[in-house]
Amino acid sequence: MVVEKMKAKTFIAITILAGAIASTILATINIVVIEPYIDRAIEIENQNAAAAGEMINPIEFLNYRLL
Repeated sequence: MVVEKMKAKTFIAITILAGAIASTILATINIVVIEPYIDRAIEIENQNAAAAGEMINPIEFLNYRLL
């Protein structure tokens, strides 16, 4: 039985590729699944603040995104 050792460059490349794939999947799930809940929560906060008579700065709530 012949066992070959993996070269360091190959290992690093595989690790970086796996990290890139995992982060892409996580970002997609975040945008598609989580982001609508955050938007809805902000909308509820704005409605509650408006109902209480507080001044609302809409730019403050829109700037939380990096997109």
